[in-house]
Amino acid sequence: MKEDSCVTLYLHGGAHMIGSPGSHRDLISSLSKSVNGPVLAIDYKKSPDAMFPVAIFEAIQAYRNLLTENPSCIYPTSSKFFINPNSPYKFKPSQIVVMGDSSGGCLTLQTLLLIADLGLPTPKCAVLMSPQTDMLMSSETMTSNWDSDILCFDRVGYVFGKIAYAGERFSPVHPVVSPCYQTDFRGLPPVLIQVGDAEVLLGDTKRLFEGMRRYGGVDVEMQVWKDCFHVWHAFAGFIGDAAHEAINEVGEFVRRVEGFIECRNDDRSTKFVTLRNGGKVIKVEGKRRKRRVGKS
Repeated sequence: MKEDSCVTLYLHGGAHMIGSPGSHRDLISSLSKSVNGPVLAIDYKKSPDAMFPVAIFEAIQAYRNLLTENPSCIYPTSSKFFINPNSPYKFKPSQIVVMGDSSGGCLTLQTLLLIADLGLPTPKCAVLMSPQTDMLMSSETMTSNWDSDILCFDRVGYVFGKIAYAGERFSPVHPVVSPCYQTDFRGLPPVLIQVGDAEVLLGDTKRLFEGMRRYGGVDVEMQVWKDCFHVWHAFAGFIGDAAHEAINEVGEFVRRVEGFIECRNDDRSTKFVTLRNGGKVIKVEGKRRKRRVGKS
């Protein structure tokens, strides 16, 4: 693979209970073309057979497998992971993108948080598409957008899904179970969030965006797509332009990011909103502070 190319670790959605790389094959193929690189999509274990946090550990293992031919050379010390300097990278961290949709977007964020916590090398960037990040789904758009989101969650199924995923052992507002409640996002790479203004998760996603900027100064960009429902990206064959353009934006974002950029709270600008009429996208983003940390 070329030095300036990227490999994507893709974590599919499905309410933590269903779905597979096969069910997302068309979307994964489109994203691969947009990013112009190969995709590793893992078929992680799902609830209720494998409850939280099993899938996170599997995603971490997949990330380690991308970093090196010999994952055993990445081993834990007392509190962090150490990479044997004599073991070459398979892919450099600056060549790896992590992304996912819906519950896979949640898993992507959970994986990034654990990567930072364990001291593993930070990937180039991440993309969250219609991420499900609050198991309570407590925002007002859960009600106001119920009729406009054709992929909205079945109310009975939602209750079952919450119990099946976290059970009684973990609170639904645990900051890793529901990253929307996280208060420490330090160490995360640049992140693109895409959400539709017609989906029930819009409110939760806005809260996540504000939290990422407030608690850690993450270099994060959120795009709110007009008249789009939950994970509209997967329906390019039916809805056309909006899906294709959102996927193209993913590729553009990956190419814009040069490497891991650290942002400080006191350096972020006030968010701004612009409307690009042709593409039906309302773009909300925070200004990044360009202080290079590393591209290794």
